[in-house]
Amino acid sequence: KYGEISNLAKLIQTGPVDIMSTLQQTVEGIADNPPNDKDMMFGPFPTVNRLYGSLHRPGNITIIVSRSKGGKTAVGMYYNLWLAEKYDIPILWMDMGEMSIKELQMRATCMLCEGIVPLFAIEKGRWRENPVWKAKVLSIWPRVKKMRLFYEDVSFLEPMEVISLLR
Repeated sequence: KYGEISNLAKLIQTGPVDIMSTLQQTVEGIADNPPNDKDMMFGPFPTVNRLYGSLHRPGNITIIVSRSKGGKTAVGMYYNLWLAEKYDIPILWMDMGEMSIKELQMRATCMLCEGIVPLFAIEKGRWRENPVWKAKVLSIWPRVKKMRLFYEDVSFLEPMEVISLLR
């Protein structure tokens, strides 16, 4: 797969660029005309926002990497659902198909319930048995109706096909 990534980099970049030759001009220019924080989409984690700024920048792709069962889907879904709701934006969730749409829906429900309703209770339909859980699940439906989360299984696509789909 490295060769495919390397080929992609060659398509994007036409040659080496000396970024130091314009560094002072760039940094001074930003200080002279600071960007408005209100124009950036900051996520739910204050420490990440403070250290890195917005992880959702125009034209960028944020990739979360860890070993299996490391919580990548949980972090990514929580972060993106939070942004979708706060900024009223649609989310395109591209995944390698390890989880079904139903599994992603169950996780989204649990996250929107702020973890108050356990995942097992949502998956087994037992959330209605507990009055607190029932109230919490019922309370999220108006929020859910305003959100848009689109899912695309990209497990059968080559890297360039995924990029094409994103465009």
